[in-house]
Amino acid sequence: MIFFHSSPRPESAGKVVRPGNWGRIVRKKGKTHPYWEAEPVFERIRQERFNHLPSRLNSTYGCPTQAQLEFFVRVGFRNDARAHYLYAVEKLEPDAPQHVADYSLMTINAPGETLEGQAERYWQGGFRYKIADNPGMICEEIITLSPLVILEQIGFIGPKQKGRQR
Repeated sequence: MIFFHSSPRPESAGKVVRPGNWGRIVRKKGKTHPYWEAEPVFERIRQERFNHLPSRLNSTYGCPTQAQLEFFVRVGFRNDARAHYLYAVEKLEPDAPQHVADYSLMTINAPGETLEGQAERYWQGGFRYKIADNPGMICEEIITLSPLVILEQIGFIGPKQKGRQR
């Protein structure tokens, strides 16, 4: 199954992306990381109610479509001064556990909502926010314990660019 991944670094086809980098970054930055408070809540809910699913902190990430990845990079990294390289990838271990969920549950707090409630919906996997200014967009991410292999670079989004194809 081919899906789509981004990195601030240029990579070559065949490069293997190891799981756990996100968790390493969150732990290293500690309280200065924007998801420092959310990730432990999401991990606690996963361990208590969804322990058969892979941990966000020990996974690799991607989006099911290129359009979803481009939207994620433009919106999720809008304050990031780095460039983002976009890649087609596939799992090295096809049978490794994975989970598909709405990544906007990590960042959007609906009025009256709790982080625990958002984490519950994330791990249930069926909930999708509607994006008011982009009604056709579904904000899905795939997390998996499998390493990913880069198949090819499919795009690039720089800090002041909308996006371009290679």
